[in-house]
Amino acid sequence: MPSNDDARGGYRTAAQTRFAGGLNLIDGSDVVAPDQAVDAMNVTFLPAGGLRQRDGYTRFSATELTNRPDSLGAHYESDGTRQLLVGNGNRIDVLNTAGASIANVAPTASPHHFVRFAAPGSEHTLIANGTDTVRRWDGASFSTPVYTGTTPTGRFLAVTGTDNRLVCARTVTNPDRVLFSDPGLPTTFGANNYVDLHPGSGEPITAAVSWNDYVFVFKESEVFVYYGTSTDGSGNPVFNFRHVTGAGSVWAGGPAPADGLFLD
Repeated sequence: MPSNDDARGGYRTAAQTRFAGGLNLIDGSDVVAPDQAVDAMNVTFLPAGGLRQRDGYTRFSATELTNRPDSLGAHYESDGTRQLLVGNGNRIDVLNTAGASIANVAPTASPHHFVRFAAPGSEHTLIANGTDTVRRWDGASFSTPVYTGTTPTGRFLAVTGTDNRLVCARTVTNPDRVLFSDPGLPTTFGANNYVDLHPGSGEPITAAVSWNDYVFVFKESEVFVYYGTSTDGSGNPVFNFRHVTGAGSVWAGGPAPADGLFLD
């Protein structure tokens, strides 16, 4: 901690063992308590008045990507493989741990939404952008799978924690639709594996995310929380959810507002 009480009018370094008093933005520097500060730089504040040095940063990729990055997805495999998928305009680059691009593909829209889907014998990342058919990265190459039943063309992706279904929300033709794959089969979408959420409300689906055993699907002023699957009398799947109003997400995952401000 710098101190200005050096006899020569300069600064000296003094140890600071506690910061329980936190920031004091009212009193002058000559009257603050020893455990308070009037300013703090390059630190991150912690609960209960603590702080630590702020994390730094360094360049990851050796060269610039073709376009400005707009989306990120992590690809992990059980053998320790770690890769970063970077959407940058109408292009996706795969960066290895050294920051080098080892593969790329040119979709027709952006930004991109990624979700990892694992099943016995496969560890894949699925990719959607709201226009193209959902494509796949397998750690070595991109591909567009051959789908059985409905071909998914949604904008948002998630995975159900209870029965391992790929979730594809806001399709090209229906902004209210959520598609569900068969259990453990991300390339099979049965004819009845879908739900239309409050169709005709004028609010398209704006986000989908997996959390614990739930999948949250958002509109601007409502949330649908999927918690499991049952079966109706005809043997068709029923995708059970709770409906919450008065909360939602206003950003639809398209180009960010010019000022970068997002309100929820």
